Amino acid sequence: MAVKSALMAKSLELMSERSLLGKFRGCLFVIDCYGEDFTAGIGNNLVYNLFLEYGDGGTMGDLIKQSGGSGLCELPSEEVYRIKIGDLGLAKRAVGKRSCRGTAMSLSPETVLDSIQEKPSDIWALGCVVLKMLTGRHPWDAKASAKLHDLKPLIASRVPKVPGGLSEDARDFLKNCFACEEPFTEAHSS
Repeated sequence: MAVKSALMAKSLELMSERSLLGKFRGCLFVIDCYGEDFTAGIGNNLVYNLFLEYGDGGTMGDLIKQSGGSGLCELPSEEVYRIKIGDLGLAKRAVGKRSCRGTAMSLSPETVLDSIQEKPSDIWALGCVVLKMLTGRHPWDAKASAKLHDLKPLIASRVPKVPGGLSEDARDFLKNCFACEEPFTEAHSS
């Protein structure tokens, strides 16, 4: 079991995470939340504690680093990994359809160009995550520290390159994730 704790005065985000995790109770792909309690901390300050499932396998980033940066392609095919979402602390409910939220590296063209974020934007973002899992590289070979203003011209004009060497199923999956209405200068290529 893992425990996240915060002083009561600074526990609003943890409480929000608890509420959100409760909506995913029983989902195989999100860590379980076992409950919460309050304890007395140093100086009798009230501490909020959130009890979570412990993810002993590490993070996706750890797996990618262990593979030498080549992504998950190098893992033996007989090994099965169950990947779970382990932190929803930054998750927020969108207040409208016209908002631009998310990791710059995974934003879709319609989000960048028109501030529209709907289900296709989530599918695009999933494609970006899977591409990084498979290759160990960010879309457009951009640096992790790249800012939105640097990425915007790339996102607005082309689809991330799907490298050769992936299985046909993987290439097809990514092609479908990156399907767009807009014409782009760079196609889904190898």
